[in-house]
Amino acid sequence: MHTKRFDLLPQLVHRQVPIFPRYTHETWIRHAHVAAARNRLLTGCVMAATVASGRAGRAFYPSCASFHQWRSQPAIDTIAADQPARSATFPDTDDQAVAQALADVVDAAVQVSFQYGGFWGGCPPESPAGTFIAAHGVTPAPERW
Repeated sequence: MHTKRFDLLPQLVHRQVPIFPRYTHETWIRHAHVAAARNRLLTGCVMAATVASGRAGRAFYPSCASFHQWRSQPAIDTIAADQPARSATFPDTDDQAVAQALADVVDAAVQVSFQYGGFWGGCPPESPAGTFIAAHGVTPAPERW
């Protein structure tokens, strides 16, 4: 049985979400839309890179690079650190290939971000993604440039 609780909608929709001390998404809907778009952009790029057979740069364009890296970093770290999420997202791909694809996407995002003011710096070695990439023998940027 479904209960119609339209009275809950204002509480959900009209909830402000603080982003910075001086910036707030005015509605939870806005925040959810932006967060979902960022994560889909990045995850889609990594998925495309895993099937690119050495031509990763031709398989995707890192549109997520127009955002600051810290906005996409949670998705990057989830791919690296959450085995169940990684297995569900990349069911037929081994972790070595995912690590390589993740490094390729982050490297491409670093390069593309220069068109927008350079908002990406690569995966910090101590981050979950940096650790995952290194553990699978992939050389992270800037060494790869």
